[in-house]
Amino acid sequence: MVISLIYLASEVRRNTRASQLAAMRSMSDAFNRWVQQLTQHPHLTELYYRGIHDFESLEGAEIVRFSALMNQGFRNLEDSYYLQAEGQLEARVWHGWEAAVRDLIGYPGVQAW
Repeated sequence: MVISLIYLASEVRRNTRASQLAAMRSMSDAFNRWVQQLTQHPHLTELYYRGIHDFESLEGAEIVRFSALMNQGFRNLEDSYYLQAEGQLEARVWHGWEAAVRDLIGYPGVQAW
């Protein structure tokens, strides 16, 4: 009986760790896809740069594209927050993302958006 309980506890820990790793990979993949958009499409890179520094300089469809881009990025960060809150993301990993959020929201264009 004791051996069965030890084995069960070991399996639970192993499954928890596997679940955390899968969540971190998923989050990282989503963020990498977002960044990949920026790097593969020069017009998005330029739009992002202009938007985070001076949202008011954007016009018409640029506002829509910038907003869609930012919504996608912030949804990724929101997912990360909820993973962390549910214990699926290690604190050390979350602290890195949290620092990135603080940096991002420090830009005047992001604040204006």
